[in-house]
Amino acid sequence: MMFNPSVYRKNRASQACVCISDCSGCDGIRCPGCYPVFKNTQDDHIGKYGCLGPDYDADGPFFEEPNEDELESDSVFEKYNDELYARYCGYASQDETDVLIEHIPLPIRRASACEKQLDSKQDFVRVTEDCVDMITNELFTCLEVYDGHGNNSCIKELRKMDTTNIIQLFPGFEFEIQKRLLSKPMHNNSGATCSVAKIYKNRVECSSIGDSKIAVFINGEIVFESPGHTWDNPDERERLSTSVYSRPSQKPEIISPDKIRMAHSTYTYFMDDVRLAVTQSLGHNGITGICPYKKTVEFGDMDNVVVLVASDGFWDMVILEHDLPICLKSDATQLAEFAEARWKQTWNVEVKPDKFAPTRFDRFDDIGVAVWSQLH
Repeated sequence: MMFNPSVYRKNRASQACVCISDCSGCDGIRCPGCYPVFKNTQDDHIGKYGCLGPDYDADGPFFEEPNEDELESDSVFEKYNDELYARYCGYASQDETDVLIEHIPLPIRRASACEKQLDSKQDFVRVTEDCVDMITNELFTCLEVYDGHGNNSCIKELRKMDTTNIIQLFPGFEFEIQKRLLSKPMHNNSGATCSVAKIYKNRVECSSIGDSKIAVFINGEIVFESPGHTWDNPDERERLSTSVYSRPSQKPEIISPDKIRMAHSTYTYFMDDVRLAVTQSLGHNGITGICPYKKTVEFGDMDNVVVLVASDGFWDMVILEHDLPICLKSDATQLAEFAEARWKQTWNVEVKPDKFAPTRFDRFDDIGVAVWSQLH
């Protein structure tokens, strides 16, 4: 339920909650900007301890009702004079004067996932809410995206594995997942990217292996993009400089919603001439090694936040500067359908500088998308 912020006057002497905002149908007792504060009693309902709002009979953030001694001694103000209490009922000051409190509704948090298996059917997405961090005991929502490549034995093992449980148990979960994969018989050419966002109350902990990107948006602006593990990444070139070689290639690059051009890319060659577009990956019998990229992004209760984790089948069809509004307002299914439509549309490919010819992709890529949002 979305509410507009409302302003209330808390008169300490009468302990009455009087709405002074211009909201339709408010009688000074029940206002659509305020959530339940104490257990449901008749006194609460008439405004003795605070404005209840339209969710009077619903489950909500209740506090124990003050007893008579607390009320007479005014110790109720000491007991509940903290940020959480102030947020719900307005007891924010021990001043004798009236206090203006801005009641801001709880944000709406949603998580969603979608897979579009358009080619090799090797994208795998998992979203799990109410996970428990076994180290810190905190709750978090887990977004996982895996993009398989080569032989499909790696992605099959990942689908069978309880990766979410591993993420809850192990701080270095990526290495535990890889350890379990390497215990299975697998060909050198079978692997998968791994991108995980752990979303806590006040932060996002990001981890990525490969080129399935994680993007974090706060208040309409992108504040973090995970770097791809490709030969163009200087850290990866340094990590692998003595054990591999590379060769240039090309791949399509979107330059506008209906135009593409062929852009530079690089393949990396590992032992046994295993050729990969990424420089590290799960699986592949460990020949790439793994060095996950880690980043923590903090946010506040009042921030609008979107966390978007997706395979390259999505990101290759997105121009972030142009498509930002779609990324900010869409769920995973809508985003996956948007990328699929881009894959299947008619494009104008640049054949010479400023000269284009119509074309279509003769094959598509699998699309995996996971999204979490906190919106007011």
